[in-house]
Amino acid sequence: MKNKTHKTCTFYSFMLIVFSLVICWHSSAYAYVKAVHYWGGGWPLNFWSALELDNVDEDMELIKKDGFNTIILVVPWSEFQPGIKGPTYDKVIFDRLETVIRKADKHGVKVILRMSYLWDYAPGKELTPLERTYGLLARQLIYDAWLDYFREVYKRVKLNKNFLFAFISWEDFMLINNMTSYRLSDRAMFSKGTGFHDFLKEKYQLKDLSALYGEKFTSYDDVIIPDRKDPAFRVFFEFYDYFLVERLLKGAQKFFPGLSLEIRVDADPVFGPKGDAISVFKNRFRHLLGGLLRPKEEVISVYTHEGTYNLPGTDVVTTYYSVATGAENRGDETTAKRALEIMQYYLKKVKEKSQGKNLFIDQFNFIDNTPYFSHNTKLKPSETDKFLEGSASVLKQYTTGYSLWGYRDYEANYFYNPAFQLGLKGWRSGGKVRVASLSDGKKAAVVSDEGYVSQFVPNDRVALFGIYKEIHLCFRAKALNGNPAISINVKNHPVITEKLTTSPDKFCHVFPMQSDYDITFEAHGGDVAIYKATLYSHVQKIGLYDPNGNPSPSIKAIRQLNGMLK
Repeated sequence: MKNKTHKTCTFYSFMLIVFSLVICWHSSAYAYVKAVHYWGGGWPLNFWSALELDNVDEDMELIKKDGFNTIILVVPWSEFQPGIKGPTYDKVIFDRLETVIRKADKHGVKVILRMSYLWDYAPGKELTPLERTYGLLARQLIYDAWLDYFREVYKRVKLNKNFLFAFISWEDFMLINNMTSYRLSDRAMFSKGTGFHDFLKEKYQLKDLSALYGEKFTSYDDVIIPDRKDPAFRVFFEFYDYFLVERLLKGAQKFFPGLSLEIRVDADPVFGPKGDAISVFKNRFRHLLGGLLRPKEEVISVYTHEGTYNLPGTDVVTTYYSVATGAENRGDETTAKRALEIMQYYLKKVKEKSQGKNLFIDQFNFIDNTPYFSHNTKLKPSETDKFLEGSASVLKQYTTGYSLWGYRDYEANYFYNPAFQLGLKGWRSGGKVRVASLSDGKKAAVVSDEGYVSQFVPNDRVALFGIYKEIHLCFRAKALNGNPAISINVKNHPVITEKLTTSPDKFCHVFPMQSDYDITFEAHGGDVAIYKATLYSHVQKIGLYDPNGNPSPSIKAIRQLNGMLK
C-alpha cells in the first residue's frame, strides 16, 4: 500500500510539472514573446565553447532594455551527445546550458530551445552530420540515441520556471535530400533501407506510382528514390514531410512533451521534361539510358508542405519569415508595403492550415546578408523602419511571439573554443602553457617563452564561406612579464611577429582564402596572454548592433516594435 501511494504521488507530481509547462505558454504573465537567438560572443557553430559566462548577466540586462523578454538557445545534437554508443554526454556543455538558463531567469528572461541543431565545431564526436542524419532513417541505434538526447535535455530543463518550450527545425534534416542526387544504384540501396518503400505501400497504389514515374512497376521494391529533377520527386517531398512529423516529431515528443517543429513555408519547385517530343522521349526512358541522355527540364508545378502545418502533440507551430519569402528574389529591392502584404498572406495561410494553433516566428529576418542568398529580395534601406512599424499589427493578429536571428551582428568564427573558456580543448599546445583567469577577470591562454598554442581549421569549416577571396585573423594579447613578442604562423604564409605591451591589444591580419588553415601562436622573450582569436570571412548582419556593440540605425524601430507588442 505504501509503495502504491508513493507511485501515485510521483505520477501526480510529474503531471503537475507537465501541466505547468503547458500552461506557461498561454499564461498572460508571459504576454507576447519577443526573443533573440543568443550567441554571446560567438555564433551558432561555436556558441557553447565561445560563451563567456561572466558576460551573460550584462547581456540579459541589455536584451531586456531593448524590449525583449526571451532568448533562444541552440542545443547541437553532437556537441551535447558526442557518443552514439552508450550514448555519452558532455557534462561541461550541459552545465553551461543550465547556467545560462538560471542566469536568464535571474533577469526575468524566458528560454526557448532549438533542439537537434546539426552543426557545431566540437571535437571528438562520433559520426558526421550526414551520417547522423541518414542514421535517423536507417539505423535504430542512432535513432534511439537521438531520442535519448531529448530525454536527457528535457530532464535538465523541465523544472526551470522560465523554460517555455522547444522545437526542432526542418532545416536540420535537409541533408536527407542529398541522397536524391546520388547514382541510381545508391538511390536504389537507400530506398530499401530508409523506410521509403513502407511509406509508399501506406500512401500509394502501384498504378499511381507507375503513372508518376512514367514506367511500369510490378512491385514496390522496384520503386527507387527519384532524381531531384524528375516529376516524381514530389513523392520524396511527401516522404520527407512524413519522416519529419511521424518519425521525428512524434518520436521525440514521447521524451520531450509539447515539442514543436519549425515548418517549411517556402514552396519547392517540381521539375519535368521540357514540352518538346525529344525531351519527353528521353524522360520516358531515362532509367534504361542510365541518365546518359538527360532531358531539358522546366518547373511544371510546386510542392507546398502544408500537410505539416497542423502539428500533433503541441499547441505551438514554429515558423519563420524573411523579406525574401514569396518575393521575386532576383537581386531586387522591395517596399515595406509589399513585404507586409506577403507576410500577412503567409501567416494567415499557416494560421488557417494549423487549425488556429499558436504561431511562433523563430526567425524574423527583416535583414539578411547570408552570402549564398545574395540574390534574395531585400527591403529598400529607407523602408526598413516603416516595415518594422507596420509589422506590429500583423504579428499581433497572427502570432504569439517572434525572434530575431541574434542580438548582435557576429563574425562567423572558424575557431573552436576561441577564448579558451573550455581550457585548451580543441587546441594543440607545446612548452609551458596553461589557461588562467587573470587580474582583469578574463580567461586567457598563458604561454611562456618558446611555448605555443595552435589549431587546425579543416576544409569543412572553411567551405561554408569559401566564396570569399580573403579571410581575417584577429586576436587579443598582452605581455605578462619581460619584453615579449608573439609570432603567428599560418600554413602556407610567412611568419608574422608582433611586439606586446602590458595592455591587451588587438591584432588583425588578412590572408587569401585557402582550403584549410593551421595556425600557431608562439611566445618569445617572456610570458604572454592570448585572450581570444577569430578567423572569419563573413559578418552576419542582424540589424540591432554591430559585433562591437554599436547600435544600428534600426535599433529605435525595433524598440518601438517591442513596445507595441504586449
